[in-house]
Amino acid sequence: MNSLHVFHENGHIFTSKVSSILPPIPPLQFLGQDCLPSQAQELRWATNFYPQITFVPSRPNFNSTLFRCLAGSFAIEQVGSKWQLHCDTQESWYRLELSLKSMANILVSGTFFPLECSFFPLPSSFGYMRQHTMSRIAKRCATTSRSAFVQLAAMCSLGIAIHIAEWELNSPNPKWITLLTEQGVHPVWIDNFRNTQYADFLNTERVGSIIHPECRWLNLIPAMRRAKVPFGVYGTKETWKHMQKILW
Repeated sequence: MNSLHVFHENGHIFTSKVSSILPPIPPLQFLGQDCLPSQAQELRWATNFYPQITFVPSRPNFNSTLFRCLAGSFAIEQVGSKWQLHCDTQESWYRLELSLKSMANILVSGTFFPLECSFFPLPSSFGYMRQHTMSRIAKRCATTSRSAFVQLAAMCSLGIAIHIAEWELNSPNPKWITLLTEQGVHPVWIDNFRNTQYADFLNTERVGSIIHPECRWLNLIPAMRRAKVPFGVYGTKETWKHMQKILW
């Protein structure tokens, strides 16, 4: 079992069982519901809205069969007086979005989340399915939408972590695969997802988070620990002992 590392910084206490070095602590500012994908791809204080962003890879990529439609450049086409992401790309992105959302829903079903918890804004909410008045606006919306697939896939990572046991990290048939199979998810889809960084908890570095005592999803901490997700816990001297009992 990893030892508990305790850090004192400006009169505050941070603890971690993952890191022996205290990373730069961002200002105490919680991510709101109205945010961009780029704001959820760096170390932040844990937000009650989106616990899944803790699972975002530090270096997200689309270098896999499943995410190939997102890789590289994409075409913007003119339709009448409007501009849009090429229709074939729209279709492939939308199919991927629906599949990821369905997978995540299966995996997190039955898990307790505070009422304010939800999916990070879905990629389509950033406009890749819409027509726009200018080419540069269509391209910007498509770029932002593509980034949002990272948060959606991270929701699947969270769902996997809820079900996985630490000894299953290298198992050929972990529980989450059995669950998806029983729910009718195609075996090829499952295998393709398994070969992405979002299902790899041994070789993928993740963004993690700084967890405040007022965070309302502390019940997910064991899943984060099993999945080797880095996180630190904040507390004053008065709250540290109480937090230690809850988390460690």
